[in-house]
Amino acid sequence: MMTTTTKARSSGAAVMMAATCVVLAIVGISLIPMSAATTVCDETTLEATFGRMPPFMAHNCSSVEANAVCVVSCNATQHVAGASTTLTCHTTTHFLGQLPLCQEKRPRIEAMDASFRLAVYDNDVVEVAYLTDDNTPNNKSGRLLTNVEIEDAIAEALSVDKITRPVTEIIAHNIENDGGISTIVQNMIDASSPTSDTLSDFLTATAAAVDEGDVSVLKVLRDEATALETRLSGDVTDATNAAARCLTTCPAGQYVSAWCTETQANQCSPCPDGFYNDGNNLDGSCKPCACSSGIVTQCRKDSPPTCERAIQVLGWDNNGCGANQWYVDGNGDNPFGAGCWSSTTHSGTYLRADNGDKDNFNVYARSRVKLVAGTYRFFCHVDDKCWIRYRKYGTNDGMTTIIDGGGQCCISREATVSLDAGEYEMEFQAFEEVVGFLMEFYFDATFTPVPTV
Repeated sequence: MMTTTTKARSSGAAVMMAATCVVLAIVGISLIPMSAATTVCDETTLEATFGRMPPFMAHNCSSVEANAVCVVSCNATQHVAGASTTLTCHTTTHFLGQLPLCQEKRPRIEAMDASFRLAVYDNDVVEVAYLTDDNTPNNKSGRLLTNVEIEDAIAEALSVDKITRPVTEIIAHNIENDGGISTIVQNMIDASSPTSDTLSDFLTATAAAVDEGDVSVLKVLRDEATALETRLSGDVTDATNAAARCLTTCPAGQYVSAWCTETQANQCSPCPDGFYNDGNNLDGSCKPCACSSGIVTQCRKDSPPTCERAIQVLGWDNNGCGANQWYVDGNGDNPFGAGCWSSTTHSGTYLRADNGDKDNFNVYARSRVKLVAGTYRFFCHVDDKCWIRYRKYGTNDGMTTIIDGGGQCCISREATVSLDAGEYEMEFQAFEEVVGFLMEFYFDATFTPVPTV
């Protein structure tokens, strides 16, 4: 179904209205857009392009000049995180660009190839709680340290003299001043060049002193090591059981909605509409369907979104014109001949030309255009008159007129049309009656489409 609205607009070109329309200082052929008055995008434009802005996003888009940019960011005060994006003010009714992907700042476990990563934000810490029967942490509970924190703590500890002090006290306590080790050490100090025999005596006496004086110390250490081994064995068993519960992954299209407890494994829930997770995961939320370029045309809960450009100019095969090209010809005293014209703006739909030497001719431009379902704004300005028509590509249906060139000469015309997804044959027509010629055509998408699920 097509809905069309048409209105007249004053041209930016310099024209004089007399018996005929005269264009001043028009020479050659140009595909460069005419300069336009500065437009300003504001919060109304933002809402028209993306809908109501969520409270967890911040922006400076309240007043943006034409072709200027503004920034949309994830509002840190709302406990979310994500990279900022930029929007470009295209028209007073449309921004170009995408909103940022904001995620709630909450701890999550992420799958990374054959391993997992426990992620927290800012200065949050990760703790392991060994719970008692009254559901409170016991004295084994505490914070998990990363290898970097452990290495830093060891390095700091080794740099403190107090670590060496207990060792000195133990040696002084267990070896008397007149013992054999003291004598050997003193002899080695007194000798200017100790011999290997002296060193052997030193090692033998050290071993004897340990056997005779430090057996109780060694026994205590052995008993402590045995107790530690028993405790670690229990901890390993607890950790293994916890892993079975807490590393239970969710399938594609779901996320971890409730984390494990002492008696229950992770719980999974389906992603909400407009979000997805692909593959088995330990994600605490789903990723939004969004495109870095183009627009989302399909969003499944178990796979990344399908992204397409709203407008794709495919060319005119009948005359050898390729992507972003239009086949242009005409009749009467047409000064441009026939050939392929390229376009690089307005998604490849912009055509402009002028000539002041010929009269009484038509210029036609045709191309095959692929569109996604949505609403499009069409524009033309011609001295003297312009038409825009379309039909489904590859059919013999009659052309549907979007803009009718009848009526007053030399004014700008525009129309908004809702079109289904598909390929179309698009045709621009410009008519020059007498004294000077100018034409300008283009169309743009004016919507953010709702993706199919």
